[in-house]
Amino acid sequence: MSKKIFSLILVTFLSGIVYFGWIYGWISFKWNTDTPDAFLNHTVPNQQVYQEDKRTLVQAFTAQLKSRRDFFNDSSFSDSTTTIIIDTIVYSPDFKKMGILVIVKNPTYKQIMPKKNVKWFYNSTCYLGKRRDTGIDLKICGPTFTNADDLKDASYNIREGCFRRFVVKNNTVYPYNLNDKRFWESKTWKHYFD
Repeated sequence: MSKKIFSLILVTFLSGIVYFGWIYGWISFKWNTDTPDAFLNHTVPNQQVYQEDKRTLVQAFTAQLKSRRDFFNDSSFSDSTTTIIIDTIVYSPDFKKMGILVIVKNPTYKQIMPKKNVKWFYNSTCYLGKRRDTGIDLKICGPTFTNADDLKDASYNIREGCFRRFVVKNNTVYPYNLNDKRFWESKTWKHYFD
């Protein structure tokens, strides 16, 4: 009888761990890899440089939209109805490299299954940029989030993905978050640009 009780208690305990760990979400917090305070990137350009870069990037992304390249190769995107929003630009200390969080706003009628009572949906992703004499060379690096109901959620999703979950354990391409000073000298840049 005591073996049955012990087995029942053990099965109940293990089932509780699986339920609360995976289904209820306790283990999900382990996905976050926050950048240590000592390595947070605090590089801030002057407002004129930032606004000029935003204009240049919107023009470059508009060209990608028109030619249906990278992130902009989506049938729900349109030259006339898609709005490109630069959410955040993170700079390297020398301002030659940047991480760009971009959001696109589209009308819900362009979705396969539009949500009722919602006029717009938002998709977001991350690009890396490198200044060249001729402009900014762009490479999509992800992550990508789709179908947010509002701009605030889209911004939160892409920032969370790049500033807390960008790191891939035991992977040399993504060893640091986008807001980490060490990111600018990491192998990520060789992977995308060299």
